[in-house]
Amino acid sequence: MDGNRVEVIYKEEKGRYTITTKALSEGKILFVWKPYVLVPYVTYKDQICANCISISIKEKIPCRQNCSFVYYCSNQCEKEHWNKFHQYECLFLKNIFQLENLGFNDEVVNYCQLVMRILTQRFKDLLENSNEMSIDDIWISSSHFDKFTKEKTNEFELIAKLLTKYILTQLICEESKDWIEIFLPNNQDVEKVRINNFDLWFNELIESCSFINNRTSIESLLKKVFILICIEEINALFHITFRLEGYTSSPQTYAMGFYPSAAFVNHSCSPNLARFPIENDQHGYSVGDVVYFATRSIRKGEEICYSYLERDYLLYQKEEIPPDETIESQMRRKQRLKAEFFFDCNCIRCENESNGIVDLSYMNLIKQLKCQQLECKGWFIPSFENQMICQACETFR
Repeated sequence: MDGNRVEVIYKEEKGRYTITTKALSEGKILFVWKPYVLVPYVTYKDQICANCISISIKEKIPCRQNCSFVYYCSNQCEKEHWNKFHQYECLFLKNIFQLENLGFNDEVVNYCQLVMRILTQRFKDLLENSNEMSIDDIWISSSHFDKFTKEKTNEFELIAKLLTKYILTQLICEESKDWIEIFLPNNQDVEKVRINNFDLWFNELIESCSFINNRTSIESLLKKVFILICIEEINALFHITFRLEGYTSSPQTYAMGFYPSAAFVNHSCSPNLARFPIENDQHGYSVGDVVYFATRSIRKGEEICYSYLERDYLLYQKEEIPPDETIESQMRRKQRLKAEFFFDCNCIRCENESNGIVDLSYMNLIKQLKCQQLECKGWFIPSFENQMICQACETFR
């Protein structure tokens, strides 16, 4: 984060949150998050370069093993990606995509691939003794492991077993088996996790990993991977674009990434921040960076928040919202936030609506940011020419 404009502080009753260190005007960029890892969304994997995340690639170059799970925009990107990640992931990706045959959708395949990339990057960090961005930064986030539904917990267990096998068959070998205990950091939640049918899974695992002889360390690693999946489920960010299907269609998710800094900014149903992904390297920003900007004027010392939920496309079209619709909208928001992020929202908008006060702050924000061009589904974001530009049709305001 930009230490000149924001500051992360901690209070016992509130936890970590972020405030501004100076007054900021609407459209001002506050900070840029860089990803720990970034992967293409599998729905568009044949249109997104797996290395540079270029959108709508003209050449569809497969990997050197023709695995059909990743594609590239150039031979150079294929070479770079192979050396950095794909040499470890290539043979194992078929196991991840076989999840589709078990009835899992793209969403599950996506987060499984993202967590696999986190694990590959962690292996590279250990191999190269890198501290550019530490796995410890990810571990700061709460896992809420005991708040997921039983169905979701069972799903996470299956994925954790699959990805622990990935670590032990593709990353760690007999010479580096001492890394098993340090591969992922300790976490206060790890000892509380209970994995079903561990003995059966472990006995099957040792048949393919002859160097494994410490049952306790493998069980601990499996639990840590489980916790990592829980953390990813809450904190991963999806990147959207209009370049795949045009500006008259709803935006498409083309990539997803993990950003450790996400743990430091809270939610509000009336946010003063919005974000957009960098789609091309430009002006010192890199593909995958997420830029956060002020949606209105922000006072010095004010907490900055963004919405964890997608924007409501319909609100900007209404001059007045009936009271019963306001109540229903608030109930839906609160239910989603509780189900997906495990907290009760008490932001100023929720408090106002609970007290019967008409709160137009979010509707005004939508009207301010939503492009008014006919049929355009885009939103205004800061350009690098000190103007606001629609990210879909590229109209300036």
